[in-house]
Amino acid sequence: MLPGHHVLRLLPMCAYAGASIAEARVTRMSISTAANRLNVSVDSVRRRLRSGVIPGTRDERGQWWLELPDTIQPEPQPPSVDQRLVLGMAIPGQTPTAGQDGLIEMLQDRIDDLLVRLDSSERERRDDKVKAASERDRLLTLIENLSRQSM
Repeated sequence: MLPGHHVLRLLPMCAYAGASIAEARVTRMSISTAANRLNVSVDSVRRRLRSGVIPGTRDERGQWWLELPDTIQPEPQPPSVDQRLVLGMAIPGQTPTAGQDGLIEMLQDRIDDLLVRLDSSERERRDDKVKAASERDRLLTLIENLSRQSM
């Protein structure tokens, strides 16, 4: 049991995943402690408190105290950006594939798509460079002609 928390009573509770009823010890804690224990934000705990998913009471100072079973499991942490990159989940719209062959094929398709896009943007850049040089030459010729006329 965590220091500063008291076992209030045994509470019959319904398991999240199944419909079995189990006896569980309940610990009284603050909203922030519950958020840390459940791996969720304080706002998520408050929403659950308002909707009645988590039971709680207010003391005479207005602070909420929640009664959570000791057996409750924290929500899994979502993978970090680094973990998603390592797992290949950072590509938008990626669908899970079965086996390494599928992963290799998906990555090769992604590489091919990126190469096509790179070639296209390189062509556009070269075309823009030619157009800019042509326009620069035209403007320089106009400037020279105007300067000759004014002399």
